[in-house]
Amino acid sequence: MIRFFLFFFSFFHLILSAIEVDFDYVFVGSGPISILEALHKSYQGSRVLIIEEASRIGGAWKTIDICGVSNVDMGCHLIGINPSIQHFLEKYVGCHFVPMHNPYQENTPLRSTDNGIYFSQGCFELVNNLSLLLQKSSVTLLLNQKLEGVFLDFSQSTATVRTRDFRYTTSKLVATPYSHIHVENFPSYQTPEHKFHHLYLLIESDLSPQFTYQNGCCSAMSRMMNLTPFCPELKGTRFQLIAIQTQNESYFNNPRFFVEELKKKSYLSQNSYLHAAESYTFLQSSFNLHNITRFDPKAAQFFDMIHTHSFLEMSSYIESWKKTFKLFSTN
Repeated sequence: MIRFFLFFFSFFHLILSAIEVDFDYVFVGSGPISILEALHKSYQGSRVLIIEEASRIGGAWKTIDICGVSNVDMGCHLIGINPSIQHFLEKYVGCHFVPMHNPYQENTPLRSTDNGIYFSQGCFELVNNLSLLLQKSSVTLLLNQKLEGVFLDFSQSTATVRTRDFRYTTSKLVATPYSHIHVENFPSYQTPEHKFHHLYLLIESDLSPQFTYQNGCCSAMSRMMNLTPFCPELKGTRFQLIAIQTQNESYFNNPRFFVEELKKKSYLSQNSYLHAAESYTFLQSSFNLHNITRFDPKAAQFFDMIHTHSFLEMSSYIESWKKTFKLFSTN
């Protein structure tokens, strides 16, 4: 009889602990793959929370307002060519694609040497449609709330997440290689961070855009992207908006140097005029679960890792997502 009572008490305690958890999953960061997986979990009936420290969703794929232009891609992106990703985003996320080598001409055949396809309105199209899906879902989204700390309760198999204004418990943390997570149980662990420096040039030119994406142009830059075709505000104007990822922030002080380099490469006409220049530095974290489990291997039970090193890694999740997603609709 005593054994039965102890067994019943333990079983009841486990059920009670599960009920008291605020969320089944807490996602750290709001990149596109994270959002889609969060929606998938929610559609399956789980209670889901997304914590995002920025004021907009999207992670590295978010948009910013810069050089007087709204909803501009943050940085330079490629998504390549993957039919399964394209079809999924068209059907279930409502995205429309154009070829990178000729974004003004729809239905242009792709070539193997091209940089693939891209969203017809840049990252805004993807992120805005994901935002619409989130609004119609039961996912809880916290913006402007950096994850300040996580406490792992090994006895209850729950984690407590803490932001500036909120504190919640969860059964599982869903992280990416770029999530910022400070585990309070292990004070000596620090999440490394990296800075990516971007310079935006708004240029008035009588020459149409001569490129969309290039890996560098001179030693001072890593890559660059002409965002003009993906900014509806610039359609029909003489302005071009070019994003340049610079080697370091010291190059922010000399935007005209890049204008002259672009002229040398014939990407701009000789009479092009620099109308505005602004810089934006994106801070990206680097999270490695192995660094946490070195302190205690049992810490792995609290985490689910999703792969977001490349946009193409989305393909490994698509078949699961299709089982829960409905066709995209703005209604």
